[in-house]
Amino acid sequence: MTVPADDGDLYFTTESYYQDLVPNECTTGTYLGNQVTSPVIDIELYKYAQTITTAYKLYSDQFAYPLLITSYDAGVVWKISVQYTWFGSSAPDYTLKVYSKQDLSLLDASGNSIVLNYDSTLPTAFTGEEPYLGMDAWFPTEDMLDDGFNSLGDVFRVAFEGNIFMAWFKLGFICLFAAPGICFLPWKWFNREDSDSE
Repeated sequence: MTVPADDGDLYFTTESYYQDLVPNECTTGTYLGNQVTSPVIDIELYKYAQTITTAYKLYSDQFAYPLLITSYDAGVVWKISVQYTWFGSSAPDYTLKVYSKQDLSLLDASGNSIVLNYDSTLPTAFTGEEPYLGMDAWFPTEDMLDDGFNSLGDVFRVAFEGNIFMAWFKLGFICLFAAPGICFLPWKWFNREDSDSE
């Protein structure tokens, strides 16, 4: 990453999933003799092509701890290295972020852009036709909206189809937006069709 001017602070940070979003059983391990319940991050900054780090942090991914760079030369090229120790996490995925008031170009080791924007400008990380709908998000189909759910069992069946990790999000979405009349009214928890036929 090339910084065109000495203009303002730079914040480098990396994060994976928020604490407890992935169950602790999936991210617990021993690191340097210490028991930790979150992945361990080693983030290092190298100025130009130097082999000695300019700044680094090593910490548990329980919270975000940005690296702050307040002084640098115009035209400096930063190389950023991130190493995670996952302990077998089912979701080994992270995001590297650089905060600056400058317009920066982030490139991977092959020289390709790795910037995805979350403000509907290109290149965008959103995959839906509508802005801000999320990345490959799951949404109920029209036939599922309230009338498609006959019982709480239907709600759980649809929520837990497919990826078990996403099931809790789907369950919350269904209960809050698609079928609140089923989820929050106990007398509607049982199949209405079965009770109508008896």
